[in-house]
Amino acid sequence: MSPQVPPKKGTEVVMPPTDSISELAFSKTRDLLAASSWDNEVRVWDVNSDGTTAPVIRYAHKGPVLSCHWNKDGTKLASGGADKIGQVLDANTGQPAQFAVHEAPIKTVRWLDELNIVATGSWDKTIKYWDLRSNSPISSVGLSNRCHSLDTRDSFLVCATIDRMVTIFDLTNPTVAHKAHEAAKIQSRVVACFTQGPPGFALGLVEGRTMIEYFEDKDQACNFGFKCHRDGRDIYAVNSIAFHPVLGTFGTAGSDGSVIFWDKDSKQKLGEGSIPKQNAPITATAFNSTGSIFAYAVSYDWSMGYAEAPKNHKDIIKLAAFGPEDFKPRKK
Repeated sequence: MSPQVPPKKGTEVVMPPTDSISELAFSKTRDLLAASSWDNEVRVWDVNSDGTTAPVIRYAHKGPVLSCHWNKDGTKLASGGADKIGQVLDANTGQPAQFAVHEAPIKTVRWLDELNIVATGSWDKTIKYWDLRSNSPISSVGLSNRCHSLDTRDSFLVCATIDRMVTIFDLTNPTVAHKAHEAAKIQSRVVACFTQGPPGFALGLVEGRTMIEYFEDKDQACNFGFKCHRDGRDIYAVNSIAFHPVLGTFGTAGSDGSVIFWDKDSKQKLGEGSIPKQNAPITATAFNSTGSIFAYAVSYDWSMGYAEAPKNHKDIIKLAAFGPEDFKPRKK
C-alpha cells in the first residue's frame, strides 16, 4: 500500500541527519529507508502506509559516511566512509560489524546480488570484493584514479573515477575490465544502471548534463547525452540519478534544488516541477522497491567547499508518493 503523501509537497522524515546526506537507499523487500550522512552516522526509518516514518536503527562510523546499500533480501545494509572502513548492519539484530578496510576513504559500496558479495570503491584507486565470511577481500582491482561512484545490474558493475573514465566489469571475471573509456570531457558525479531494457547506465556530470550509454556494442548507436539542471547561464551539477525499478524511467537531481523525471527511450521529459524546487541542493534520491515512493535529500553538496557551507541550514529528507501513470514511458 502506497503512503498517502501529497506528491507535490512531500512529507519530511522524522529525526533526519544533522549534516549533509550522502546517499539514500530503500530495502528491496519492505519500505525501510536508509541514509548515510556527513554527521558520521547511518540511520534507518520504517516508512508506514500513511506516509509517516519511525526511526528504527542508528549506528556510527568514525568519520563522514559516504554510501549505503541494501542486499537483495533486505537483511543486511552495507556502508562505507571517510574512516576508510566498511560496516555491515544486520537488520534483524540491529548490530553493525566491520567487514572492509581501505587505505583511503570508501566512497561507495554496492551489494553484488548475483554473487552475494560486497564491492567497495575507494579513493585509494581500488575496488575490493568482500565475502562477509572472511576478514580479507576475496579479490581487488586497481583503477586509473579515485573511485567516486559505483552501480550494478545483473552481472555487470560500473565504476566512475575522477579522471572522467567509466569502467565496466563483467562479474564473471570481476578483476579484469570488460570495457573502459573516457565517457565525457567533464568530470562525472554519479553513475546509475538502467533497471529495465538492454543494460546500460546514466552518468551525471558536474556541468548540468546526463549521458546515456549502453553496455553492448550492438546498442552503441542509442547512446546520447542531454543538458539538464541549467537556468540561463547558471549551470548546476547532477548529484543523483534514480531509476524507477519497474518502468525504467528515471529522475535526475541537481545542485539547483530540482528533480526532473525523464524517459530515455523516447527522449522526453516526464515531470519537471512534479516535485517543487528546493532552496538547497538535492544530494541523494531513491525509489522504493515498487516505485510508489520517491525519497530525496535536501542538504549542502560541498560544491563550494567548507568555507561556503551554510551555517543554519536544516538537512531534510522528503518522501513523495506517485502512481504508475506519473512515470509511464511515453511513446516515441
